[in-house]
Amino acid sequence: MTTRKHKGEQKREQLRQAAYRSFRDSGYHDTTVEVICQRANSSKGSFYWHYGSKQEIFIDILETWTRQIMDELYEQFEEAVQQDNYIEAITGSLAREIHRGRAQIPLWLEFTIQARHEPELRQALAKFYRRARVAIAEILRPLLENKVSEDELRGVAATIFGAYTGLLMQDLSDPERADAQEMAGNVMSVLGWWLRQLHFAKGDTLKHLRPMSTMAPTARLTPQPTSQDPPAPAHEPTLAHGARVTDEDLRDFLSSFLDAAEAVDTLRALVLAAAPGADERVIGGWKVVAYDHRGLFCYIKPQKRGGARIGFYRGAELRDPAGLLAGRGKHQRHADLPPGGPCPDRDALSDLVRTACALQDT
Repeated sequence: MTTRKHKGEQKREQLRQAAYRSFRDSGYHDTTVEVICQRANSSKGSFYWHYGSKQEIFIDILETWTRQIMDELYEQFEEAVQQDNYIEAITGSLAREIHRGRAQIPLWLEFTIQARHEPELRQALAKFYRRARVAIAEILRPLLENKVSEDELRGVAATIFGAYTGLLMQDLSDPERADAQEMAGNVMSVLGWWLRQLHFAKGDTLKHLRPMSTMAPTARLTPQPTSQDPPAPAHEPTLAHGARVTDEDLRDFLSSFLDAAEAVDTLRALVLAAAPGADERVIGGWKVVAYDHRGLFCYIKPQKRGGARIGFYRGAELRDPAGLLAGRGKHQRHADLPPGGPCPDRDALSDLVRTACALQDT
């Protein structure tokens, strides 16, 4: 049964890829079911077993983009936005997406034109664009916390995505004078200036990330009774009362990282014991469990293939006699807990957490 299901998924993917290439090369109207079947080396009977019509496979291509391409975009920009020079890193990510988008923009235009006349396609296209805007907003949210309203955040995300699609369209018609990658660099230069003005206006520095506002998409926080909080050792700073992510929200967060759950639990227990008064929350846009004491000081990031990473936002300032930390950025350092492996030197790692938390008081 499993083998039959797998073969069915393979055949459906084969048909979808053939349809994508046909729509891309010949357009929607000039692509027929017969053309798709010839390109997929498949029969019409097999096609109609998986799809009811040409429109249905057209929509399936778009929905597959929604699930796959936007997830890749999300991950790529989420990685970039955590870099010390995040404007430069985001610009690089945008340039890579433009390279891919050049091959896809003709089909995007086909989708848009057809959507004017077909409600089902319009709904699928709206879903694709909506998820793109939401993904960009969630990635930017921690950087713009307490700086802009929710409506303004959505507007910034829509503008960035609109600039991306608009630049690709101009690049398609006028590549010599409207090179999308060059223009994207200029757009990000202006955006970087704007972000710096926001931070400086609030007395922040770009390397220190501040607490999320109430509009942030964090998991629900459940304050723990004060009587249950372990007392802070004498050498630790006195921390504010901590909040914790609920078990339910943690399960939701880890639903895409099932192989990493054990490693995340191990690192969570270590961080909460070392910094019991720190606030804990999930930052969806960065796919991390983050810890805050007068600003974010460390995070736990589950890995897709199992295991987890513990990172320190000011890791370059930490003394690391055990040599646990990796990374070459100006500020961030991290240590990895491999899947199924033991936690690296618990005492040394706990000291790093305590010191990272204490740095927030300086």
